[in-house]
Parts: sequence; C-alpha cells; structure tokens
Amino acid sequence: MIPLLETYLRLWCDAVGLDFQDSMINWRPLTEEQLEQFKPWGDWVKEATNSDRFLQSTPSPVDNSMLPEEVKICIQEAMPYYEKLYALRLKAQ
Repeated sequence: MIPLLETYLRLWCDAVGLDFQDSMINWRPLTEEQLEQFKPWGDWVKEATNSDRFLQSTPSPVDNSMLPEEVKICIQEAMPYYEKLYALRLKAQ
C-alpha cells in the first residue's frame, strides 16, 4: 500500500465532511460481469478494475524540453496558482 495513504484519505474525508470507510483503500476486484461495463474503454482499465487496493507507482521523469512552446508558457503561467494551492495542501502530522 502507498505510505500514508490512509492518513491522507482520513484528513481529506474530515476536510470535506465524509466518514472514512476502509473500503476506500481496500476493495474486492470486479467480477467478469461487472468488468463488462468497462469494455468500451479498452484494456487500460484492466489493471485498476482487477486491483484490490491502491498500489505505489514509480513516477516517470518529466522532460519539458520536448513540449511545444505554448505548453511551456501555460506551465509557467500556471505555476503561481499551483504554488498557492500546494501551500494549502493537507499535511500529515
């Protein structure tokens, strides 16, 4: 499981007024019948729908040099807003 996942999910639930439930972090994989509803979305959902919990992923390094110039400009313009929101994020004690 992802470190501190339950801690952060409990903080988020408290912040938005929801009751935390263990089923938010652990669940049963979907049955074949339930999987049918996801068929139109293709194979990319199989890993998620066959899972029973959140798994740690390994982030890929981002190479912004390959982005179009207009995307780089958007990123630069958005950074002050991102930084403000990041400062207000929920933090585990």
